[in-house]
Amino acid sequence: MDVDHLIQIIEKNLGFSIDNEKKEVIKAPPGPHQVVAGPGSGKTELLTILALKSIFVDGCNPKSVIITTFTEKGAKNLRDRIIRYADLIFQDSPDLKKTIDMSGLRIGTLHSLCTKIMQEYKYEGYENYRLMDEVEHYLFVYDHSLLPKDSSTKQTYKAIWENLPFVFDHFGNPYTRPSFLDNGRYPSKAARTNAAITLFNRLTEDVIQITLMKNAGDYWTLLAETYEQYLLEMERHKRCDFSTLQKKFLDFLNSPRAKNFVHGDDTAMHPGVYFVFVDEYQDTNPVQEKIYFKLAEKTKNLTIVGDDDQALYRFRGGTVDCIVTFDKACERFWKVKLPKTHRHFLMSNYRSHENIVKYYNTYIRSFSVMQKPRARVENKPDVIAVAAEKFSHEYPSVCMIGGQGPEEVAKTFARTVKDILDNGVVKKPSQCVLLMYSVRDSPTLAGPFTEALVEAGITVYNPRAKTFLDQTEVQGLLGGFIRIIDPDLQGLSEIYDPHVRREVPIWVSTFDEIAQEQTDLATYVKKSHAKIQGMPQGAALEATALDIFWRLLSYEPFHSWMEDPTDRSYRMGMLTKLIDSYCSVPIWNKPGTNRGYLSMSSRDEHQGRISQFWLNNFYYSIIGLLAKDGMDDPEHDEVIVPEDQFPVMTIHQSKGLEFDFVFVYRLNKRFRDSAAVLLEDALSPFRETTPVVQFTPDERNEQDLIRLYYVAYSRAKFALVHLVPSNHETSSTGFIANNPDKFRKHVTEVV
Repeated sequence: MDVDHLIQIIEKNLGFSIDNEKKEVIKAPPGPHQVVAGPGSGKTELLTILALKSIFVDGCNPKSVIITTFTEKGAKNLRDRIIRYADLIFQDSPDLKKTIDMSGLRIGTLHSLCTKIMQEYKYEGYENYRLMDEVEHYLFVYDHSLLPKDSSTKQTYKAIWENLPFVFDHFGNPYTRPSFLDNGRYPSKAARTNAAITLFNRLTEDVIQITLMKNAGDYWTLLAETYEQYLLEMERHKRCDFSTLQKKFLDFLNSPRAKNFVHGDDTAMHPGVYFVFVDEYQDTNPVQEKIYFKLAEKTKNLTIVGDDDQALYRFRGGTVDCIVTFDKACERFWKVKLPKTHRHFLMSNYRSHENIVKYYNTYIRSFSVMQKPRARVENKPDVIAVAAEKFSHEYPSVCMIGGQGPEEVAKTFARTVKDILDNGVVKKPSQCVLLMYSVRDSPTLAGPFTEALVEAGITVYNPRAKTFLDQTEVQGLLGGFIRIIDPDLQGLSEIYDPHVRREVPIWVSTFDEIAQEQTDLATYVKKSHAKIQGMPQGAALEATALDIFWRLLSYEPFHSWMEDPTDRSYRMGMLTKLIDSYCSVPIWNKPGTNRGYLSMSSRDEHQGRISQFWLNNFYYSIIGLLAKDGMDDPEHDEVIVPEDQFPVMTIHQSKGLEFDFVFVYRLNKRFRDSAAVLLEDALSPFRETTPVVQFTPDERNEQDLIRLYYVAYSRAKFALVHLVPSNHETSSTGFIANNPDKFRKHVTEVV
């Protein structure tokens, strides 16, 4: 099959022609390719066709094609498209089905592919390891890293915190001076745990030379030693975090065992890696960059797709440098130059009204910091609106809603949403969205807008409002579990965490109210309590913590709630997973054990009680994490937003999505020092490769915030509406050129 025939089959299914920008990429010769795809340009369609071309035109075994996406949801969407189009090709050419097995196609997030490939090739460096989720990772570091185990009296690692204070959060901003350590204010164990996770992830993802760091002396030696101790603890307990998973995969690729995988042995079992396609490359980190270039070293067929203007994940270790300097990386890794013909721009926007496209083009070009060399991909053109037929009449497509304060703006916003729904401008609330950088249900963030929508009779979807612990089923389950293991809250009385002491009695009270109406549940809890009281000192319980939790779920009302298809069952499932994560964490210095095993106290004064040692760990670790930081509600794998609900999202959540009406709030956010940027600079002397692009911390912080708003603005199809209380009209990054007056020249105010 030739490429024109392939395109013809796909165009017939699409019902329209593939544009010339994409055809240029599809028909390009083999080799490395950089595809810069602007918002709404159809990069998912392009990746789909490129994958099909590699199999049906270039004749590759599907097992030799690797496609990585940023999320599992994105991977599923891409795989579904590829399989659907492959079926069309098989209908056109039935003989191909006899020789091509599409099930071998390797597609997923990089983390999922790392795990599957190392297991498939039985790599000894990753045999029988447990990959920890985010909560389990936190709990493991809490229990097994020396940094959190430090105490406020010993302060062994104080020098690290004095010199890297920005790894601690202060109301959403990093500390920039060590003065917060004065007067004995040593960071809590929970704070040290989060700081340790930040440091360890970056040491891995930035490919830091640990020996060089160790030889630097002073606090760098301390940090290097604690990092090595943490890695050793994970090895002892056969655990792995997501950052280390990538390091292990890179080690695998450099091992003899990977030769058959990367280079192949001329068999169908081991065809080697022939094509590598990477989506969302703008959020790649240095260790991932090394992986991609190593995967494609045999053929150099590495195609990266992304948009530097939509880079959002520096705080997770991503660096926009990877896509901006892809040409330099080709020279560094392979000693080959990237031909100019191998840099492609997809700038045709099929999503948005022409005025919206003009607006965000103007916005990102209006900042001098974005005009510096290597701030954006070289010679990048503007996005071009090509969907004019969607917009048949003139209307204020870029506008603002003003008012004296957030409450007044919120009320006007809610009336506007109700009007466009009542008048059939949009049929469902899910066609709109409210975007902001944080969606906590607080008076300065989402609170007034959520309240105004509810008053207007509109149901709100905001899974990241941190209201998970406010739900009856969650409080009831936690309260019931605590009523069994600490029935009179005597163990809680020895806990000094104010968040835990405040929240736990609320959960127990919720359970007590439920138990008043559920006699079987109340009887089970009382019997369990009585059985524990009768156990001898120091004895081990037959049931684990997870067993007790599962038993609670078998009683009403929890049993019926678990069968409920609403969010209740999702929340209870998430809570069960949390308890499982806690129970799976091994006990310090005891490989093969886990926290799920309960035992009685050996102290005479604690006769008939669960070990206070166990209760302390439980309350301070997992319950402390929940009580202080809260938790997001479940987000459905298949449904982005329920059709009958109005979504309130962070800008990060909206990445890759589109909505008819996009409302954006908090344009007054100014750029500040970020922990990610400060840590980049601190670790720079120890990096394996010096960054090609050199910007000051202020420049990088400003660029990141500009890109954040650019992503928000480019989600809109029919209308982009700014929500601007009068006290927000200050010189800040949400406005064109940091200038509210220039901003007002580009928008229409909605009265």
